[in-house]
Amino acid sequence: MTQNFYKTYIQIFRGIELCLENNLPFPALSLIYNTIDSIGWIAYGDISVKKRFVKWVDEYMYNVKKLEPESIDLYSARCAILHTLTPNSDMSNTNKAKVIAYTWGDADVSIGNKIIETMNNKQMVFVHVNDLYDVLKLGVENFINSADFENECLQRANQHFGHLSKEGLNEYLFSRSHFPSGNTD
Repeated sequence: MTQNFYKTYIQIFRGIELCLENNLPFPALSLIYNTIDSIGWIAYGDISVKKRFVKWVDEYMYNVKKLEPESIDLYSARCAILHTLTPNSDMSNTNKAKVIAYTWGDADVSIGNKIIETMNNKQMVFVHVNDLYDVLKLGVENFINSADFENECLQRANQHFGHLSKEGLNEYLFSRSHFPSGNTD
């Protein structure tokens, strides 16, 4: 593959970081969910978006570190953010997935989850946008360094990007110091 794959994902990760550094959680979430979609397509090809999204989260992101929302909750949240920029999707509206509420900046996700627990609301969960981004980075690293990334995945990625430098993407993902958490204003 050419450097285009490398450059594209470096730009996406840098875009997420710029959004988080500037306290712009919703554009960051859009990029995070879009990245899972695109990497899921590279991993599994032309199966349903829902199936490949959930499968990629379970096999590569949550294989390394699991957040409280289930992969199906993340898929529902992806639909909500990408289609309406709201917390609700068809899946959450029909109780097929939990609603994900987000914290960012210096906010503590455990406070939101304690409130939900006190309210006995089993259909909502909080997640910190930075935690979601960190798990995405771990998932991408896990995927591109796996044996699964060979052959068919490389062929699909090659259709659109050309040559990939695993080392370059890995270096970018984990050589940068953590970005500032910003404030919650």
